[in-house]
Amino acid sequence: MLFRSKVKNGIAINTGETEALTTLFTGQKIYVDTRDLSVAPSLLIDGYWEPEITSVFRKHITAESVVFDVGANFGYFGIVAGTEVGNGSGKIHFFEANPDLIGYIFKSLSVNGLDKKSAINNCAVSDKSGLEVELNILDGLWGSSGLSVDTSNLIIAGQQVKTLKKVTMKTISLDDYVKDQKIKNVDVIKMDIEGHEDVAYRGMRKIIRKNPQLKLFLEFTPAAYKTPQPFFEQLQKDFKHIYLINCDRLRSEEHTSELQSH
Repeated sequence: MLFRSKVKNGIAINTGETEALTTLFTGQKIYVDTRDLSVAPSLLIDGYWEPEITSVFRKHITAESVVFDVGANFGYFGIVAGTEVGNGSGKIHFFEANPDLIGYIFKSLSVNGLDKKSAINNCAVSDKSGLEVELNILDGLWGSSGLSVDTSNLIIAGQQVKTLKKVTMKTISLDDYVKDQKIKNVDVIKMDIEGHEDVAYRGMRKIIRKNPQLKLFLEFTPAAYKTPQPFFEQLQKDFKHIYLINCDRLRSEEHTSELQSH
């Protein structure tokens, strides 16, 4: 695969006690927290994250694209989008609830010359704006932190995953954000917010109606939603075609009424 032939050879520099600067397969630089056990190891050693998704994601980005990276983590997908957006009139909007990750995104955008092409939002994306919610930040698993995360049954390698801390913050809906920022169009949305996708989706109904060209990359986890079937059917109704990206292959799923787990 293209990613395997273009990765850097483990180039990483410690820039702090728990911070490192490394390079991506695109040649871009990214800052990460070395304590993270989810995304950071892949970025530090391989130079990419979720290669199959990355490959398809990049094909839908142009220099004029307006991109929303919802659940940005270290900002990987938004930064990768910057290889195209950085050359045109497009813009990348980052949404990350964990306040501890905002500084990494800011530094990465700065060293890649994307700071003027981007906006960073430290908030929880939901169906309504202005609500006060509690974010569970998991110990060592920055990418798994979220509003809907239940650690009581979260076991990894036989060990109970612990909540490092809880942070109270305000919510924002994507529809309200677009209105407030006077954004005319949205072309690509990547959303990975650990089981809260169905709720956030209810807060972007206007975006969907006004942007027929919209491409949505969504982590869909049936077990994480109280009512996954209605959510899936709404996605199908809105976008007509749903594709599953899984294990080095892209497959079109033409469902009618029954949700299938993969």
